[in-house]
Amino acid sequence: MKPFEQDDRIPLVALGDAVFPTSMKGTISGLSRRLVKLLKIIEYEGLLVTVPVTEYMTSKTCSNCSGNNTQKIQIDGVPLFGVLHCLNQSCNTLWRRDVNASRNMHNISWNIINSNQVPVMFRR
Repeated sequence: MKPFEQDDRIPLVALGDAVFPTSMKGTISGLSRRLVKLLKIIEYEGLLVTVPVTEYMTSKTCSNCSGNNTQKIQIDGVPLFGVLHCLNQSCNTLWRRDVNASRNMHNISWNIINSNQVPVMFRR
């Protein structure tokens, strides 16, 4: 039995533009290159879909309300870089920065697939 035979859903892999480390010459490292190559082979076989996603503003924009009014949490004057607080009155959500960014990258990839464009708030 093939994977996904009973289910029409296909996994979506969003490849962020800053995920893969590069050398000083701009080449992708060996392990990252192999991972991308393997993902592309699996995509060619129809088992998943990869979408390149720009990571611009993904960790700073609230994925709950799409507001750009977040700030780092501070405890005793020391900022916690991994935690954000959305300051919009209607949202007021606390986010782990990586979770927030991954939710935004998921939304960006769906927009790219469905409308072939990046949402305005994530464009440079």
